[in-house]
Amino acid sequence: MVSMKKDSEFRRGANHGAQWFQDVVCAMAQGGTQPDAIAERLSTLGQVLLDWREDQAINNLPPGNPWEWRSEDLESYIARRRDQW
Repeated sequence: MVSMKKDSEFRRGANHGAQWFQDVVCAMAQGGTQPDAIAERLSTLGQVLLDWREDQAINNLPPGNPWEWRSEDLESYIARRRDQW
């Protein structure tokens, strides 16, 4: 059974992740990015979230939550992992 605290933490994390996706979509759309490129980016960010959720030390995740990572850290992480997804 999931504790109330764990449930609350999960919901908070899911909310932050969803907001991150929304922010990315809005910024890309406002910048004129094509829908296929937006979908590809969201798929990539989904893979980042899966790695983060699994918290595998072998992945050398930057500290903190993915939506709080510096853009350089996010892009570096994606570049390292892209061939493995």
